[in-house]
Amino acid sequence: MLIKSVPSAEAPLDLLLEADPSLDAIRRYLESSICHVATVEEEIVGTYVIQPLDDDVHELMNIAVAPAHQRKGIGARLLDHAIATVREAGARRLELILPSIGGHWFKRSFGPRRPLG
Repeated sequence: MLIKSVPSAEAPLDLLLEADPSLDAIRRYLESSICHVATVEEEIVGTYVIQPLDDDVHELMNIAVAPAHQRKGIGARLLDHAIATVREAGARRLELILPSIGGHWFKRSFGPRRPLG
């Protein structure tokens, strides 16, 4: 699996909509965010979007795995990559807000807290 940064214009909206039902909200936060995609044999199987809030804090705006590729550890690898990415940028904290729709899987998979350091 390869994880790479892509321009916001190339963000996989279909996958982002798996985790965030608002296309308008996705388009708004993509303008000031960094999008990464995970590919397997050139097929996009997952994505995440982080937004720098300031030098020390970034927010995980979205993380999603294609339904056919879920439960294979891709989400965990995306999260690890997101943490490494913000750490390399000098951030001390990665924040996320779990929506009432869909956020339950994240808590179940990763627990309520996962420190950066």
